[in-house]
Amino acid sequence: VITKPSSVTCGTPVCSNCSGEGFRCVNGICELGIAVYTGKQIIGGQHYCTYYYIWSDMYMSDPYLIPVNPSLECLTSQIEP
Repeated sequence: VITKPSSVTCGTPVCSNCSGEGFRCVNGICELGIAVYTGKQIIGGQHYCTYYYIWSDMYMSDPYLIPVNPSLECLTSQIEP
């Protein structure tokens, strides 16, 4: 009979307190993804920049919208995670 020492943990490490927009647990490390802008759209007269996040394991988030001034371009600095 082979027994596993109690100090060994099997499986993928789990992140604690890894939450909020743009954050995701990747291989046991809480990462802030890179925001990638995909365009600009108008919904009900309001201008929005569309973007998603991508992480080191190449996983992509669902799209996000951020309201912007119609005269501004979509810039990464506009995101405040």
